[in-house]
Amino acid sequence: MRERLKDVIAEKGYNYITLAEEIGYSRQTLSAYIRGIRPMPYLVRAKLTKLLHVDVDALLEKERLQAKERKQVAEEARSYFDNDLTLQLQAIAFKDLTFAERLQRIARTLQRFSHISPEERREALLRLISFPFALEEGSMTTVKYGDYLMQTSTSIAACWKLVTSSQTKEDMLAAYNGATAFLPSLVNIAEQSSEHRKQALSLAAQCSLIKSFLSWHLQNLIEASANCEQAYLYSNNAGDSVLVSCALDTQAWANYYSSKDKQALDAAEKTIPYMKAAEVPQMLRSGLQSALCVMRARNGIISTDTYKQAIDSVDADMPADQDYYTYSEICTNGVLMYYEQQDYDTALKTGLQLINENDLQTKIPMTERERVMILNYMALSALKGKRRDRDRAVRFWEAAIQGARDLESEQRFRESITVYQIMDTLWKDKAIKELRELTRHW
Repeated sequence: MRERLKDVIAEKGYNYITLAEEIGYSRQTLSAYIRGIRPMPYLVRAKLTKLLHVDVDALLEKERLQAKERKQVAEEARSYFDNDLTLQLQAIAFKDLTFAERLQRIARTLQRFSHISPEERREALLRLISFPFALEEGSMTTVKYGDYLMQTSTSIAACWKLVTSSQTKEDMLAAYNGATAFLPSLVNIAEQSSEHRKQALSLAAQCSLIKSFLSWHLQNLIEASANCEQAYLYSNNAGDSVLVSCALDTQAWANYYSSKDKQALDAAEKTIPYMKAAEVPQMLRSGLQSALCVMRARNGIISTDTYKQAIDSVDADMPADQDYYTYSEICTNGVLMYYEQQDYDTALKTGLQLINENDLQTKIPMTERERVMILNYMALSALKGKRRDRDRAVRFWEAAIQGARDLESEQRFRESITVYQIMDTLWKDKAIKELRELTRHW
């Protein structure tokens, strides 16, 4: 017996028009009965059974059971998809979205899966980073460029999410290596395709920004500066003003940490036009403004009022998943600015608004890298404040250098070493000398 009534009808040489005439119903009504849109009356079933010489009741029951099984299979598949974080994240790669929208989708999806362990969320991000490698560059045609860019855009967004959420060197390396691996293909697409040039260059700039940001922690400031320059070149050629401002800001910080104070200020001053650009999100505008305050303070320019404007323009509840800056980073810039202005008491007070003095853990969401940096500057402020507080300085420093060692962050470790050298100069005693063991590189 055929499995579907419509197949039997065709086999017997009928169509819906001729069959409808035979049983005395309209074609539309008969079609609705056969397709299961409307329940088939007994009289119609009886006429079809006699006309087609087939048990229509049995055939319709079989169809009903098969439909039920198909629905159950579909529901199970949907449930599996809905409850699998990796599949949910990979689905983002096939949607026509901007880079900012991909970041937001990833953030919202991870939030929806907050009930699973951090390790499971981390593994899903790592799988998403490796996703574009399914398309081999050697066999990629211009037709596939759009698909590759959608997948790569999602994976680069996953790199950023991993960088801002993870606390381990292993994950920093994964994000760095992913960004490094994507770059050659993106540059090649920019050279080969006028249609996809701008998007490829913007993504190449994102990769270079990730590499620059992580070079401070994994390599050195020379590498960070080189990647900054690359990010500026790609973003400028793409005509992406948001990424240009981020590249200039990153260059300012690379110079700041290299003690190139004038160059740091020059780079930061170049971001001023972008602080008023409509396409630049408010969180990023405030971030650029707060960074400028730090660079000015390093060069002897008091910028307290400007910083207050920057911090007053944002709050902790503003969404920042699409932005280069976060609320916690803008707050952290306040600690640095007050320290550079030699207002050590206010720098320490600002740090204590972010770090709980009892357990030295954060009061607002931030990365471990930020927490360690704030602790280092709190230690320095305790050393240089009106009341030189040795106990506080040592306690802040011990937490900072232990955090730097756990992260295996070269930048945070160098900062902690500087703090220790100052303590050792101030207090040449046995207790300080015994802390030297913590200054050994991992």
